[in-house]
Amino acid sequence: MITIFFATAAIGTTVAFWRGMVDMQLLVLTALTCPLMIGGNHLGSKFFGSVSEPVWRGFVILLLGIAAVVALIRVL
Repeated sequence: MITIFFATAAIGTTVAFWRGMVDMQLLVLTALTCPLMIGGNHLGSKFFGSVSEPVWRGFVILLLGIAAVVALIRVL
């Protein structure tokens, strides 16, 4: 299922670039972050079901908290 979302996002990004809606900087940034997304999907698939739900939920909350702090720092 994740593959379908990845494929539609890749096609949408390509079409947006072709139509001039996305510049080269954003396209390069997208290409650089794709391995991180693929790695995260792999880790999520690997540990899904083998880690207890409270531990997994705590890990996800920690990651979201870190992302929120980084976003706030960038805004300020």
